[in-house]
Amino acid sequence: MKISVITASYNCAATIADALKSVAEQSHPAVEHVVVD
Repeated sequence: MKISVITASYNCAATIADALKSVAEQSHPAVEHVVVD
């Protein structure tokens, strides 16, 4: 099963790194991460 995560990144320079790291560290093998500004 593929998991998709969508992150809205409007005016969030202070927290975007934490969000990217959090998704990257997930243990599920099939994660799609879409970041939208």
